[in-house]
Amino acid sequence: MIKKRKWLVIGIFVALLLSLIWNLENYLTITTKTNATSAIIEGWQNANYLEKICELIKRNKRLAEEIIIVGWQYQPDQRKTIPIHEALPKNQLGNNEIHLFANSSIEFDIPPNIRATKNQSAQIIDITLKGSFARNIATHYTLFINGEKLLSGFCTDTVVHIKKEVQLSGKSSLIITFDNDIKHANGDRNLSILGCSINNYNLFNDPANIYYFDDHPHQYKGLFPSNSAFAKNYLEDLGIPPSNIKVVEAPHDNFNKTNSLAKKFGEWYRINKASAPRSFNIITSSIHGRRSLVAFSRQVPDYVKLGVVSIPPDDPFNNSISDIIKLIDEFLSLVYTWLFFHGVE
Repeated sequence: MIKKRKWLVIGIFVALLLSLIWNLENYLTITTKTNATSAIIEGWQNANYLEKICELIKRNKRLAEEIIIVGWQYQPDQRKTIPIHEALPKNQLGNNEIHLFANSSIEFDIPPNIRATKNQSAQIIDITLKGSFARNIATHYTLFINGEKLLSGFCTDTVVHIKKEVQLSGKSSLIITFDNDIKHANGDRNLSILGCSINNYNLFNDPANIYYFDDHPHQYKGLFPSNSAFAKNYLEDLGIPPSNIKVVEAPHDNFNKTNSLAKKFGEWYRINKASAPRSFNIITSSIHGRRSLVAFSRQVPDYVKLGVVSIPPDDPFNNSISDIIKLIDEFLSLVYTWLFFHGVE
């Protein structure tokens, strides 16, 4: 009899626990908008969420006439470059071709002897790219020369030919970054580099000078100085006017990134309070909504009204172990924010 009661108690406890976990998603994914025309976007959100945010803004332009992207600065160069033939399998390498199936970058070290000719004041960079579609958006690329962004854009399944004048001196590098990978029911984005030359010199001729590095959005993304810089660039390429976007950058914090972003936004608001709006909507991803609202609300004056819009994921949460861990982790982070993340005196 005692054993039966024991198992009954355990069964009830497990049922209650599963019920709590089941309802956590609805509790954490909160949407409560204000009438604000200014929005806060957390810069750590990936391209997929930024696309959904852009769609939301285009449907309701008054929601974000002014956008504040709050992100963190990347630490000094954390990239680990790997020689291309060690990094990628043969099916991603061809004759003068590289195929990227996930967010990552290819770095070409440019030989120092490539200089402008007597009839040229600059070198001519010549790149051929091909992409694909998913969720009706094409592959996105960004080009960097010597650490500085050169240009960015989208490439479809029709070959894109890029020709651009650049100024090079001494040892230089060209980096091509693929930064909006997604595999969806209606498509799979990939990037193919089908040609890359400078002054008609084929950079594929020197495979020992071609390197690969993958994408670690919490540490680096291409050569963007911060995740907010990437988010701003991507939203602009998606059609958001640059004049509508401001960037606020926080130092990198390994412990609680959301709280560090909220704190930095509070500092920005106090400095700009004379001209800053008095209401905002935070646009963030799914189960992160409630924690963002609590954290940011504690860092602004009481007269500032904050709302939140939680963007749902493509795939709804289920009872998988990984999803349950995400829900519990987010809930515990919310509890920590409630108990220990205090506002400004």
